[in-house]
Amino acid sequence: MNVLPLSPEEKITVALPVHDFDEGKYLIMITRKGRIKRVELGVFASVRPSGLIAVNLEPGDSLGWVKMTRGEQDIILISQQGKGIRFNEEDVRPMGRAAAGVNAMRLDPWDALAGADAVSYTHLHRRLRLPCAKPGTRPVSVNYSITVQPTDR
Repeated sequence: MNVLPLSPEEKITVALPVHDFDEGKYLIMITRKGRIKRVELGVFASVRPSGLIAVNLEPGDSLGWVKMTRGEQDIILISQQGKGIRFNEEDVRPMGRAAAGVNAMRLDPWDALAGADAVSYTHLHRRLRLPCAKPGTRPVSVNYSITVQPTDR
């Protein structure tokens, strides 16, 4: 017996615990092909038994990450080819459930995202041991900087 009515081609990407649907909280959805969507959490407060469509995907793309944010965090994306970008989530306007999102990072046709996270500056500073100055950000959907040189290992 299925708990959720999923069709054979659907799969669960992430399950997030939500204690309340306060204003000021968002879901950031990021696809493998570099698209991003920001939705207010309150949109998902009343879910039908049949479920809700949270994001429309283009053919050949898949949902890779869903992060709950407070509205002022930074988004970090890293591609399989070692390219990366960091920008503030406020650069992505909130959208409705049916929207497909916007390009967060321009990727080569053979590249895809390997990782994504939403961090606050203080969290980023502690984890990466960055100097006190806030590291620079880039606007959404720009060319990226080389973060890691991939090897065959």
